[in-house]
Amino acid sequence: MTETPVSLRVTKQLSGLVRRLRDNPDFMAFVLAAYQRQERLSDDALAKYLNTTPAMLPRLALCKRPASNSPQFADQVRQIAAYTDIDAAKLANMVRQVDTLEKLAEQPEVLESEKAGAQQIELRPGLLAATRDRYEREPGEEMSSQPNDETSSED
Repeated sequence: MTETPVSLRVTKQLSGLVRRLRDNPDFMAFVLAAYQRQERLSDDALAKYLNTTPAMLPRLALCKRPASNSPQFADQVRQIAAYTDIDAAKLANMVRQVDTLEKLAEQPEVLESEKAGAQQIELRPGLLAATRDRYEREPGEEMSSQPNDETSSED
């Protein structure tokens, strides 16, 4: 009987674990699978987007998912990025995109009013906040990475 090399056997076991964790929203495996579906990316294309190798994806997939509404989100993303040698900004954007689309998918469908034919949408508090930019801008203003500390006063 031929024995499988340890590294190949471990790789197969890790791949099986990653497949099982794709359905668990507490792990990055879930985020990676959701992002791949949303963007229609293969493992190779995902690795290229993250500037890493396909062999590093299982390592990322086994990490706990950072909560984007947590004050420690940026620190958690930086730790995962350092551990997996992946760009932290791309990783944060990926997690936030998956979070936002999950929240949108949970929303009820548009209901038609029987009398007036008007559409009514029930929105949960915080939904729109999750989908808009952190720093809003007025029409015609340039996009700024810093918040505007000046307050305008009405005359």
